[in-house]
Amino acid sequence: MKKNIIGFFTALSVIGFILTGCETDPESFSGIRLSASQTTADPDSTTEISVTYIKEDTPDTSAQITLAISNDSTEGAYFGTSGTKTATVKSGAKATLTLGCKNSEFVTISATYGNMIEKMTVGTSLNPTLSAADRPHGFASYNASANFGGYKGSLKGTVVTTRKELKDAISKAGIIYVKGMIDITDEGSGTKLPAPGSYSTDTTAALDAWVNEKSSGKYETYPKWVSAYGAACSTSTDDRSGKSPQSSLYSMMSSLNGEWKKVIQLNIKSNTTIIGIPDENGVAGGIRGGAISISKVSNVAIRNLVIQDGVDLFTHHEADDGFNAQFDNIGIDGASNVWIDHCTLEDTLTLGSAGEKWQIYDGLCDIKGSATNITVSYCQFKNHDKTMLIGSSDSDGSNEKRFVTLHHNYFYNCGQRLPMVRNTKIHIFNNYYHSDGKSGYSNQYAIGCRKDSLIVAENNTFSGVTATRDSDGILYATGNNTGNAVGKKPFEPTSFYLYVMESASAVTSSLLAPSGITAAGAGKVSVSYEE
Repeated sequence: MKKNIIGFFTALSVIGFILTGCETDPESFSGIRLSASQTTADPDSTTEISVTYIKEDTPDTSAQITLAISNDSTEGAYFGTSGTKTATVKSGAKATLTLGCKNSEFVTISATYGNMIEKMTVGTSLNPTLSAADRPHGFASYNASANFGGYKGSLKGTVVTTRKELKDAISKAGIIYVKGMIDITDEGSGTKLPAPGSYSTDTTAALDAWVNEKSSGKYETYPKWVSAYGAACSTSTDDRSGKSPQSSLYSMMSSLNGEWKKVIQLNIKSNTTIIGIPDENGVAGGIRGGAISISKVSNVAIRNLVIQDGVDLFTHHEADDGFNAQFDNIGIDGASNVWIDHCTLEDTLTLGSAGEKWQIYDGLCDIKGSATNITVSYCQFKNHDKTMLIGSSDSDGSNEKRFVTLHHNYFYNCGQRLPMVRNTKIHIFNNYYHSDGKSGYSNQYAIGCRKDSLIVAENNTFSGVTATRDSDGILYATGNNTGNAVGKKPFEPTSFYLYVMESASAVTSSLLAPSGITAAGAGKVSVSYEE
């Protein structure tokens, strides 16, 4: 079955292996070596495929090796000049492969000699612009519908610039273009969020008025609520079991929390694409103060958006863990075929104190329940602590059903959970993890391997962070600049989708480029759209 995959990753896949038994000589290698002069090229252009048969570590130039195109989503790839799908090549020689006409697609080449077979993948260059017509890649492409994201042959969509317009468009699904930044907390009387750089305990006139109204005048301002609730909690207070020292305060917290959820939550429907576009002043498209909920739906794309401060201002208290938030910038729960691409997810507020740290942030992108076939690609995650949780508990989900791909993401000054994984098949490749200690979040670890996780981590770069933390699960890590743990591969990603990678040393420059399709984050790529 053909797998449609848009988006691209340069250079050649690296397959690692480990030799055991240090007291004996390693077994000599016999097999086929394949390489390409370039593993990504423009549509209708050529690349040279080199093939060599190695017998007991020595090239054997007498072998005749058969090359065949076994998968071609570029539509029209061929060998030589005669348009054939196969070629016979003498060991040590090259064959010219001409790629098809479609960009951002793949060709798989099989090399056979006797009973030996080796495969490699090359592809065509990325589409230089983002479009609602783009197909997802990674696990999000697996069994994705023909009208993924609501695309039906036209780029025409709804352009929104206000909270009301966005919520109305979301209720109808289809293609939505977010023009400039939208403050989800502004219901018409001004923002309820303090300015970036403020403390989490700070306030605005609109927030004070809202708290006064929702508390029936009992708390005139947000700081008065924070002070009252903070004073009532101690390290042993656990609101999850209702053991607040003042039941009226606990009830008020629950009520305010529920009302706040109504303000900020954006409930995404199936067959929806949301893409950010700049406004007339060049401000990138995005939302501030919103919690994007992708729950029990399918075929959703969230792309090119700046997503800030999906905060829980009415946080609860957990025993020995302080104040804890409940809302995520993006929460994926029980959804399938979801693609988060070229987004910037970040905090802008500094955590204040109410006796303990007033923590208003939960996850930037959490995945749980029966969610499956999820891809997060070319995103920036910035200045956050508990960044990405996959599996909310040891009993949440199954690695036979929950499949996730993370590739070409930039994690900057994030404390932990990049991601933390339970009960999931996850492919993590070509990501850049970097901490310089300037955000206030000291890094604890990047990839957390927890209950029944099956992790394939390839060609990632770690700088100033602890690469992995293992407790229970299987981690296969190879080609990374550090933290390799090569053993038996728990699953083969190419059984689900095609991909090629760049080396760990090359990934940093491409993700941090100021612009271009391989740069991570929102606003780096132009968008093709129609109003």
